[in-house]
Amino acid sequence: MSKIVISGYYGYGNLGDEAILASMVDSFRYFEPNIHITVLSGNPRWTHDFYRVNSIYRWNLFDITKAFKNADLFISGGGGLFQDVTGPGSSIYYGGLVTLAKKLKIPTMIFAQGIGPLNGILSKNIVKRSFNNLTAITVRDEASSEELVNLGIDTNNINITADPALILSSADRDVARAIIAHTSLDPDSPVIGIALRPWQTWYERQLKSFSSIITQLAYKYSIQLLLIPFQMSTDLWFAEELLRSIFCRPKSHIPPVAILKQTLNPYEMMSVIKEMQMVIGMRLHSIIMNLIPAIGIVYDPKIYNFSQIVGYPCLPSVTALQEVDVLTDTINTVWNNQNLYKRQLNSTIFSLKQSAWKNVEIAMQIIEK
Repeated sequence: MSKIVISGYYGYGNLGDEAILASMVDSFRYFEPNIHITVLSGNPRWTHDFYRVNSIYRWNLFDITKAFKNADLFISGGGGLFQDVTGPGSSIYYGGLVTLAKKLKIPTMIFAQGIGPLNGILSKNIVKRSFNNLTAITVRDEASSEELVNLGIDTNNINITADPALILSSADRDVARAIIAHTSLDPDSPVIGIALRPWQTWYERQLKSFSSIITQLAYKYSIQLLLIPFQMSTDLWFAEELLRSIFCRPKSHIPPVAILKQTLNPYEMMSVIKEMQMVIGMRLHSIIMNLIPAIGIVYDPKIYNFSQIVGYPCLPSVTALQEVDVLTDTINTVWNNQNLYKRQLNSTIFSLKQSAWKNVEIAMQIIEK
């Protein structure tokens, strides 16, 4: 029985990261049903119970070292672990795990990660030192590969693949419809999903502009609005701020709108996103899940990178939300050309899913050596 250890931003209720982990666990079990998986988690009990894996606290160095010594492969990823936009801590932590695994001579793989932005010298040095001489490196976009090449990482060891969440299964449609109905919206009527997150460039002007435009367009086209927190601990209060801003409009021109306050697992969220006619998202996985017509709001380059891959339009920054004409035209364009975007997505989805499977195939080849 093979043994693997997986690290990432798991156990914190971020549905994007949990979707990545769910896909990884399911995919590895597809290749080897009895594979032994250990996940480093911020909430080991929840991770153990939900995924049916062994889970240890991500800061328990003794248990981590013990797990490494018994592992056939250590996997760092997926997600955007090596970046310093939120400070150098992320790169220090995940780089430290990679370095420890290498010192213990455990085969180590960077798995479908989005690399960067890396602005500080410390973060760049950590990535350069920890990524050299790894067993395998897969990244989810061309920009991440370029970031590593610029740091001097061996190009022969870098494979460009795709985000693991692209191959995650969704819950039954009846589950999604029941969840939507529970919010008081009508699952039989068109819904736009909106997945925003707090960020330092959000100001009242952008929020008011966005709420005004999306409310007017939703009313014009008889669309419902579902505000979707992807991480309850950080996104719920912001969704509530957006809802209050929407309710500042004249009552006669406010469309049906609700916040998805129910805590969902990744499979349920996949099914809910599948029921949307369109998504406007800052959260990366709100525009990845089930690949429906979407508009990305670029607070981080990863939104732009994925939008480029699938041909989604995107707003270049949070600040751009105050540009009324651009925002209005972008939403109108996507809403009025849904079939065009769906055909475009259908032309790329097969190759994207193949690329997502390649991550697991490379990992299994390492284990089987």
